[in-house]
Amino acid sequence: HAIAVTVSTVNRWENGHANPSKLAWRAIQGLARKRGTTVSGRVRD
Repeated sequence: HAIAVTVSTVNRWENGHANPSKLAWRAIQGLARKRGTTVSGRVRD
C-alpha cells in the first residue's frame, strides 16, 4: 500500500510482464529514499 498499487501489479513487474509507470517509478524511488535505500536500473529492459 505504500506506493498505491495492487499486489497483482507488483507481480506483473516482478515477472517481467509490465514496467512501472513514471508515476509509480517516482513513488518507488520516494519510498526507497524514505527507508534509507536506493533503487537503480529498470525493472525490465
